[in-house]
Amino acid sequence: MLRNYLKIAVRTLWKHKGFSAINVFGLALSMGVCLLILLFVVDQKSYDRFHTDSDRLYRVYSDYKAAINGRAQLYATTPITLAKVLRDEAPGVAAVAPVRRFGGTAEHAGRSVPLSGLYADPDFFDVFSFGLTAGDAATALAEPYALLLAPEAATRLFGTDDPLGQPVEMGGATYTVAGLLAEPPGPSHLAFEALASFVTLETAPQHAGLFNTWHSANRSSYTFVRFADNADPEALAAAFPSIIERHYPGDEEAWLAGLHLQPLTDINLGQIMDNQLGMALPAVIAYFLVALALVIMGASCFNYMSLSVARSLTRAREVGMRRVVGASRGQLLRQFLTEAVVVALVALVVALGVLLWLLPGFNQLWFINFSGTQIQLNPLTDGRVYVLFLGFSVGAGLLAGLYPAFYLARYEPLRVLKGVLRQPGHSGFRLRKALVVMQFALSVFFFISALLLYQQFQFMTQAEFGFDADDIVNVQLQDVPYDVFRQQLAQHPAVATISAASLVPMEGSRSDAWMRTEGMDQPEKGYRLAIDEHFLGNLGLTLLAGRNFSQDFSADTANVLLSAKAVQRLGFATPEATVGQTITLFDDWHRTVVGVVADFHTNSMIMDIDPLVLTYEPDRYRTASVRAVPGQLAAVEAHLAEAWPALGTATPLDAIRYTTQIEQDPGLLLYRDFLRIVGLITGFAVLIACLGLLGMATFAAETRVKEVGIRKVLGASVASVILLLSKEFLRLIALALVLALPLAWFVNGLWLDALPFRVDLGVPVFALGAGVMLALALVTIGSQATRAARTNPVETLRQG
Repeated sequence: MLRNYLKIAVRTLWKHKGFSAINVFGLALSMGVCLLILLFVVDQKSYDRFHTDSDRLYRVYSDYKAAINGRAQLYATTPITLAKVLRDEAPGVAAVAPVRRFGGTAEHAGRSVPLSGLYADPDFFDVFSFGLTAGDAATALAEPYALLLAPEAATRLFGTDDPLGQPVEMGGATYTVAGLLAEPPGPSHLAFEALASFVTLETAPQHAGLFNTWHSANRSSYTFVRFADNADPEALAAAFPSIIERHYPGDEEAWLAGLHLQPLTDINLGQIMDNQLGMALPAVIAYFLVALALVIMGASCFNYMSLSVARSLTRAREVGMRRVVGASRGQLLRQFLTEAVVVALVALVVALGVLLWLLPGFNQLWFINFSGTQIQLNPLTDGRVYVLFLGFSVGAGLLAGLYPAFYLARYEPLRVLKGVLRQPGHSGFRLRKALVVMQFALSVFFFISALLLYQQFQFMTQAEFGFDADDIVNVQLQDVPYDVFRQQLAQHPAVATISAASLVPMEGSRSDAWMRTEGMDQPEKGYRLAIDEHFLGNLGLTLLAGRNFSQDFSADTANVLLSAKAVQRLGFATPEATVGQTITLFDDWHRTVVGVVADFHTNSMIMDIDPLVLTYEPDRYRTASVRAVPGQLAAVEAHLAEAWPALGTATPLDAIRYTTQIEQDPGLLLYRDFLRIVGLITGFAVLIACLGLLGMATFAAETRVKEVGIRKVLGASVASVILLLSKEFLRLIALALVLALPLAWFVNGLWLDALPFRVDLGVPVFALGAGVMLALALVTIGSQATRAARTNPVETLRQG
């Protein structure tokens, strides 16, 4: 019977090639997008699943009461001392792995390379399934200043020499290479080039302060646990409040609101948290992509249902004859569902081509590159993907064909054979109209949204940042003293000015600074930026009140400048009234405000302006900003490349033009990805909607061909016939616009209102979007109506 169903399905589809092509192509476009998102989700959910007992591995994360607007804020980090507490007191815990990030320059035999990694103890290998190609995992991290290197880092530092037992200078200390790490057997959110022994932190005098107070090291330390067999993680979760009460009492800076457990395999595509250890993509990205894929898939299913129901009149006699000769409704249902599945399977073949076309562009998106992954189609190594593809295709076919199958199968044979083709209530006609309206309204909504997204992106890329970044190159000082760098570079005639800072605005990272005045109950969250006395002038910042830092004032290390936003957050009346006031930072730093600076962007343009505390701390300078004489930036870059080796460093020059650095702002890049994805979905939605209109218009023209012939014989003009065939569709399109425009205004207003700097919702963009979509609809419908109107009536009536 199945063979018979398939044979009839293929013959029917071949007989109606035009409708079949529209259905196949529409489904293929949407299925290609859905398969791409399916590959992405499968890839992201594969992270950290290679570890033994991965279902028993958890990360402890924390939240703090003293967060923005009084709300708790989630951090992936925990106090550095938590691991010891859990080892002593945690119920059901078999092993605990504390880790802490480090980064810097590693040197050996005159060779210097940047190196980032984790401090870890021997339990690291008891929790995670990372291996060694040389060294003993049980003892390699047991001694202070032991270092394990990944293959690539070992090659960069030692070349082809054997690194085992060799010394490595890093951070003013000498480490010894105790082993070589193996390549991870699978993807993991833990990205590191090296592991250093955790006991180094516990024994080195310079790190003693990390373990004195719990909040002194809670921004770079992480805690992972492995539970024993049959242990209940909820028991530890229930014990966290008492652990906090005993070991981490609150203070006036910030205090723990709670500790929580997160399964290791849920970190990727999990909750949004600050201070993630690696690039863990939040679940909201997957939700957004899946939602868009389902929307575009729904549009294609609408097409199939609409065209299938429209063609039901031409298949009514077929249904009637089959019912008369004994076919049951169940058999008819299976027949029509088989046709839908065949269409979906043919579409799957085309969709694979669409997928291969989309993959390279998707892999070039910033958030994919930044996560360190590339989505690939590996049929030979992972047949499960194709099983998922096949299952998805069959499911899509059943979904698209379910209503048309029920609609066709319920025809009553006697009514059909008597020539009464319409069903009572004529619900199929109403459904077709509803589907056309929904589909076109959805396309209008997406098109207008894409226009607004593009306008907002252009606005953010062309906005004023509050400082002048032109003609500046930013240089990472690394191990070069700032005064040495400044003295060497300032002599060149192409250099106008030089300034230093701990971070440069729009760099992509920030340093927290909890600030309060004497009358405040809770601190406000601000951001700390150490600058020199040349910073304001070099970046063209405006001093609103007071004075700048100066070397003439030795007490400036105990003074601060505030931004206008910080003045507002601290409750001061005016910039002038702020000068001379005392504020407290980090609970015990009492600083005098000597000046107020106009606001400027330090974070992404998609974020609000930060409240800033500017400090004068020469030991925290990490970046020098070199401004060139106008038109001489290339000369400054050439001089930098030549002068850098003479500054007494073996580290390579790390310099970038400020304007280029701003263009690489992660927030803008992520927004650009968002724009590209929505733009692609919009293009597909519009194309699928036009295909649906084309199919419906073609069907309407074909079913009314004799009526058109008679009208033309009786003297009807081409224009009147075109209007006759188009007016019903024009009413539906007008209704779609009436529904789509308010929806687009409301939804786009929501996300625009969430942005601190945004374009206005204006009538022109809505008029443009509606006009373009209306023009596309008129061209699509008019092409078929015109073709029918120009047909020779003699030929159509002769065929009748």
